[in-house]
Amino acid sequence: MRTFLRRLKCSATGISFYRESFSRRMAMAGLKRHHRIAIGVSGGPDSMALCALTAWWKSEEPSSGTIDALGYLDGLLGIIVDHRLRPESSEEARVVQERVMKMGIRCKIGCCNWSEGRPKLGHLLEASREMRDHMLQEFCLKEKINILLVAHHADDQAELFILRLSRNSGVLGLAGMPFVSQLFLQHSSHWWSASGNHLILLVRPMLEFSKDDIYKICHGGQLTWVEDPTNLNSLFAETASHFIGLTRTVIENSCRKMLKRCVSVMDEGYTIINLEKLDPLNINDLYLSKFLDVVLQFTSQRLRPIRGSAMRLLLGYVRSLPCKMLPK
Repeated sequence: MRTFLRRLKCSATGISFYRESFSRRMAMAGLKRHHRIAIGVSGGPDSMALCALTAWWKSEEPSSGTIDALGYLDGLLGIIVDHRLRPESSEEARVVQERVMKMGIRCKIGCCNWSEGRPKLGHLLEASREMRDHMLQEFCLKEKINILLVAHHADDQAELFILRLSRNSGVLGLAGMPFVSQLFLQHSSHWWSASGNHLILLVRPMLEFSKDDIYKICHGGQLTWVEDPTNLNSLFAETASHFIGLTRTVIENSCRKMLKRCVSVMDEGYTIINLEKLDPLNINDLYLSKFLDVVLQFTSQRLRPIRGSAMRLLLGYVRSLPCKMLPK
């Protein structure tokens, strides 16, 4: 049984900070308030915070935040997927739907039909995610919406990193969840089939917020949400969460020190790295790749980080000719 919770207090200043940050992220994704947008809703604090921020963002400009005949924000749809794997799931979905609609967001429930039988326990999580993603995409197609927001946040990103690291993916082969990506669909019978346009823009505007930030947003909005114990009862998840926080803090602190010690930003817009002070031959790949990524993103104003083979080449470059360290 999932637990329904409500938190009540957060300063107005704090909420303003999160709203402004969210608005910037939406602009970075190229989203406009007149766009038709869908939101994946689970009822947890993450998705409820996303709903609240999106409703605020959508209605920030009176000309964009128009209300339809039923009293909902025009061009905004919440989508709840009822997996029907627990007896109480349908009732919970209806309760969450009411909460989302009270925010001024039209909300629909999609019910899973396990026509080939319920997934086995060992494949339950994977099968549930696949079904959820499929139903979210189908709703978007049916409603003629090509933008989907999901509520992944910074702790989700870090947990994915740790999970892939535990599977020996290799530091440079690790890839997190992108801020913006495209879902290309096939074999659809809906309206896009005729136009030949088979894609949905998937946006994760909460990636810069931590789980603690999420709760603060919920507090400030006096939001009610559900906590699912199935997301909390894993010893690995608890251990990983603690390790994630420590790892992220250590890496970020180390990166700040390297930036302060080794980097000069010139008036002309380019950046100089003092390799003698940096000493790249004696820096771990993870730390050095983070440092170089920050420098490059700042200098080039790239939204996407450097990954994979490009980062391997860059690491090799700064550790060799023409960046060879001369003996003292």
